[in-house]
Amino acid sequence: MEERLTIKQVLIITLDMLRSIGTVPLEESEHIGVPISNAIKNLAVCIDAINEDEKRIAEATEQVETKEEADGNADHE
Repeated sequence: MEERLTIKQVLIITLDMLRSIGTVPLEESEHIGVPISNAIKNLAVCIDAINEDEKRIAEATEQVETKEEADGNADHE
């Protein structure tokens, strides 16, 4: 069975793969090194944005649950 990964997991795997690339020859740094470095930065920004969204969602969910408990409207079936 094929393992299903989240978008965040795929981004992290790809980021790790790019970070593990060894040295790039100096004469190729502009054509290879700079694009790899930019790709690493772009992936890190995407992962940070996902983390921020997850944090906002968790906080919003916690606020709703706290409000429901305070109002006595929580569903307890």
